[in-house]
Amino acid sequence: MMELLGATLVFVGGHFILSTDPLRSRLIAFMGEWFFWGLYSLVSLLALWWMLTAYGAAPKPELWQPHMAFRHIAVSVMPLVCILLIAGYTSANPSAIGFSVFKGLEQGPHGVFRVTRHPIMWGVALWALAHLLANASTADFVLFGSMAFLSIAGTWHIDRRKSLEPGSEWAAYCAETSSIPFVAILDGRQRFVVSEIRLWRIIVGFLLYFGMLMAHQTITGSSPLPMP
Repeated sequence: MMELLGATLVFVGGHFILSTDPLRSRLIAFMGEWFFWGLYSLVSLLALWWMLTAYGAAPKPELWQPHMAFRHIAVSVMPLVCILLIAGYTSANPSAIGFSVFKGLEQGPHGVFRVTRHPIMWGVALWALAHLLANASTADFVLFGSMAFLSIAGTWHIDRRKSLEPGSEWAAYCAETSSIPFVAILDGRQRFVVSEIRLWRIIVGFLLYFGMLMAHQTITGSSPLPMP
């Protein structure tokens, strides 16, 4: 368990330390923006691998028996998670590094970004929160709790960083969309245009969902399907 705690501290702490000024700006000035973000991604992947390996080796006695409804919630939320991840990774992301060199931010939210301006972060957050509800060991709390915290806090961190960029139009962009999925649509600031997301992304999202459903027990040793 101590290894998992250490790996989690490195993973979460590394994200915030390396992506926060003044260290971030100094490193970018020293090695260049794209080299810095490549190194940042490599460090993050290695820390994630360490955390997942430590989680796999950690004891997982349940502190209590989670209610069956939580397992139903997890299975029901995962299709949305998969679609958010696929759409987020395959769309031009206004919050991504280097997006400012492209024209388009001034056109406002498009596609999945009408739903949330942080589809990848919320995809991970919803995945983590769903699994946090459906599992009840200390190791689960550490892994899924830290991933949920990092993802949700990361949305605020990205908004703050983008708003401080010279000549940023991020505040105007944020006024037209929401961080939390569907909030801007529900309060009338945005429309849900499913055709902009594209049917193929939705199909790939469901294929990913069913693939994960079938492979879950092989990979983790436990079935994701709720018992009757």
